Amino acid sequence: MSKVLKAEITKVETAGIQQEFYGKMLDASPLKVMLDPGHGDQYISKKTGKLIAVVDPGAVANDGKTYEKDITLLVCNSIKKYLDAFGVANAMTRTGDLKNAGKKLEWRIQKALDVAADFFLCIHVDAAGVPNKAAGTSVFYCKGDEKQQAFAQAIMDEITLFEKRGVKDDTQTQHPRLYVLREFNKEKKEGAALVELAFLDNDKELKIIQEQHDQIGKEIATGVYKHIFKKAPAETPKEQKSSFFIDFFQMPKL
Repeated sequence: MSKVLKAEITKVETAGIQQEFYGKMLDASPLKVMLDPGHGDQYISKKTGKLIAVVDPGAVANDGKTYEKDITLLVCNSIKKYLDAFGVANAMTRTGDLKNAGKKLEWRIQKALDVAADFFLCIHVDAAGVPNKAAGTSVFYCKGDEKQQAFAQAIMDEITLFEKRGVKDDTQTQHPRLYVLREFNKEKKEGAALVELAFLDNDKELKIIQEQHDQIGKEIATGVYKHIFKKAPAETPKEQKSSFFIDFFQMPKL
């Protein structure tokens, strides 16, 4: 791949309003990755058709005050840091709590489609419901999709800080056929994966995430890079502001 620095401007029509985005890439590749920090949204319930009262916090840690939504965002920010440094075009579905986001889960996929993302990477933190009972990381893909399976495996291969519970298809979950994987699969894109990173209600694993989220981000970003470019990224690359668009609603005007 060429290392010539290039910039691109993409215009996307969203809800009748043309959004302008810009970014830089270090590798001459058009492939884009959408990072999706799980939870952290105030969505429209599919059952009631009404907006939920508060932002979805996700699971809660044993301390009663650490929420999954904040941990997933912490990890995604670290992943983004290294994708930027590696020159991989990327975006995030949210950069904080997102109010009035849209229909549950659907808005996440729509954001990826709006910017023509080729990969969708959703980050969650697992929970057993019983303190310190379970440990480890799982990566899920949509059953029958070989591209998703390969993408998921590339990410799992780089995980070093947690026990590896395995790469699993999305029928092996509490809620079979994970929506975001299934819907992204319909678009015949390059790949999608959902990471259940360790267990939020495992005190030891939560501490690892909080203290070593930078290393976790580097490992996951390395897996993404290797899958796309079929090679390892340069060791300790300089941090570049090379991302493909920071956020849908917080972009400066050109």
